[in-house]
Amino acid sequence: MSNCVRCGRELPAFSFGQAADTCGACQAAEASQPPDSSGEEVRLPDVSLRTVTPATSLIIGINVLVLACMAIATKGQALIGPSSQVLLRSGADWGPRTFTHEPWRAFTSMWVHAGVVHLFMNMWCLDTYGRVTERLFGWRLYLAIYTLAGLCGSIASLAWHPETVSVGASAAVFGVVGALLLPFKRGNLPIAPQALKAQGKRLFVFVGYNLLIGTAVPAIDNAAHVGGLLGGFTLGALGARDVRERRRVARGAVLMAGIVILAFFAVRHFRMAATLAQQAAEQLDAGHTDEAIVTATAAIAHDDRDAVGHVVLGAARLRKGEQQGAVEELEKAVRLEPDYDYALSQLGFAYIQLDRTADAVRVLERAVKLNEDDAVAWANLGVLHARTDRPDEALRALKTALEKNPRLAFAHDALGIVLQGRGELDPAIASFREALRLNPEDEEFRAHLADALDSKGLRQEAERIRRGEATSR
Repeated sequence: MSNCVRCGRELPAFSFGQAADTCGACQAAEASQPPDSSGEEVRLPDVSLRTVTPATSLIIGINVLVLACMAIATKGQALIGPSSQVLLRSGADWGPRTFTHEPWRAFTSMWVHAGVVHLFMNMWCLDTYGRVTERLFGWRLYLAIYTLAGLCGSIASLAWHPETVSVGASAAVFGVVGALLLPFKRGNLPIAPQALKAQGKRLFVFVGYNLLIGTAVPAIDNAAHVGGLLGGFTLGALGARDVRERRRVARGAVLMAGIVILAFFAVRHFRMAATLAQQAAEQLDAGHTDEAIVTATAAIAHDDRDAVGHVVLGAARLRKGEQQGAVEELEKAVRLEPDYDYALSQLGFAYIQLDRTADAVRVLERAVKLNEDDAVAWANLGVLHARTDRPDEALRALKTALEKNPRLAFAHDALGIVLQGRGELDPAIASFREALRLNPEDEEFRAHLADALDSKGLRQEAERIRRGEATSR
């Protein structure tokens, strides 16, 4: 909510188009004052809230229009909580795309919002502070502040977490507020002292409160807020001595635009490897193994010290049956990050494939020590203990794995083997059935279940299982 620039009284917070920054009493007093008789024209920045602020109205309108188009395209879903895919289709910022072939996302993301609540909060703040900034610096410089601050926020977000999908005008809004901080702090504005003090206090409270909330809530992109704030503050500082020196501020805006472009390419250079590695991981999760190998190789070519790239490449080669190549990549990852539990887990599995039992036990025990919730590492450790004739340790590790993740089919199968070896046929058969239920196409699971049924004397059911017929409980 803004205040009267003369007496400090609170004014209505939200309005479009034409607005007034003086209360009714001050407007009446101003209208009754005689014109200046000194003959000297007094020229001050037009901060009168009676002035139309076209740029702020235009920005609010574009943001509303973008969300409206998203809502139409998604049949209303975008108004509540659009998915990451919807946001990406609408122009969201995301390192794997922004850094590769779609750099324009650093700009378009500041016009996209994750729902109507997100939009309302940003536009409310912009309506409250943006109109003051526009009147203070003029609409041209105001647009420069808004745009450059938004780009600074996008770059900061990409530098901090390039793998995160980021949207919203909050970085640009923080920039608009940041541009006001030093001018309000120095107090060299044509605004009454009482109103100046009240508005200045509100500005600093706004910045501090929102940065604090951004720190506490993981979903809020505080990196973008800080980047936008610093960008706006820099431009505002250029005009802090005298906001009427707009030519100097304009030159500063041009200089800052160049700095923003250089910053983007610098961040792109230093974060490209991490971005490509993340993209490769997502490709691998989606089952696109060959694409993941190509992308992970590109990540490593960009930075050979990127552990994630080596891990993804190693895991992809494991899927292709290239165990030796997988071990080489995974060992590099562990050398780079000795406590990388996922890398250790994958390396242990690769060692199992190569019958390097002692090495596999060593790395898998370290993996579960670093991350007790790594179900796959526990399951692989159980398999190893079973192979080395340590049934008690195997049983404990496999049960732990299934407590962490009951859907690990190979852990159920391994547990069945251990139980059958201990003479516990009924629980072994139950484990084999569950493994086959989770993965009906696995012929090894089918054979294990059939053999256990034969041992139980259930030869007819065993034959049905071997023929591929449905299992029964």
